[in-house]
This record gives sequence, C-alpha cells and structure tokens, in this order.
Amino acid sequence: MWSVATEWQIYFVFALVLLPVLRRFGIVVTVITALVLGIVIDRCLPGSKFHYLSLFALGMCGALINFSPPGSKLHALENKVSWGWITIALITVFLGLSRHGVEWLEAHSTPGDLLIGLATVSFIVYCTAG
Repeated sequence: MWSVATEWQIYFVFALVLLPVLRRFGIVVTVITALVLGIVIDRCLPGSKFHYLSLFALGMCGALINFSPPGSKLHALENKVSWGWITIALITVFLGLSRHGVEWLEAHSTPGDLLIGLATVSFIVYCTAG
C-alpha cells in the first residue's frame, strides 16, 4: 500500500509542476527539475521516496522519444543513439556499485534507483526503436 501514497504525490506534482515545465522548456529541463525537486524534498522529508519523481520524468522522456512525431528532434534520438549499449553500460555501473554490498545500495538508494531507471528507459527505447 506504500506505493499508493507515493504515486498520489507524484501525479500531484506532475500536474502542477512537470507538465508546465515540459510545455515551456522541454524534456531535458523537465527531467532535471524532477531530479532536483525530488532530491530536495527527500532531504527535507527523510523517507518520502520523492526521488521517484525523477524516475517518472525519465519514463516521460522515454515515451516522448518513442512516440514523438517523425521528423522531430526527439524522434531522431530513437535511431541515432545506441540504446542497447547504453543499457549495458548503465547495468554494468550499477553492478559495479552493488559490489559495495546491499547495505551500501540501501543507504544510497537514490543513485541506484536512478541508474536502474535510466537503464530501464534506455532498454525500453531500444526494444521499441525501429
């Protein structure tokens, strides 16, 4: 049941903050805004899991890359970037960090979550491209 409260918070911030930022500044600024906002809120409210907001924004980015109109800059990224190699590199970095142990990953959940989120988005784009 913990995810219901977290999802409610994310959708609330999505509608009030991320959509206006996306429309005005684009996906890169939206992802950065979500990352900064999530980390700041996590630091102010320990245990809030608000860094998941950045994972949500990464998912938005992947969807925009996969489903933007042909000819757009984001659509061009779908085939110009080597998403499979990016996925492998990100998973390798995560596995390298995991050699520090599960305790380290639990104590530093934000970087681990972000690496897995980036790897997941790049893998989904890789599977959807072409």
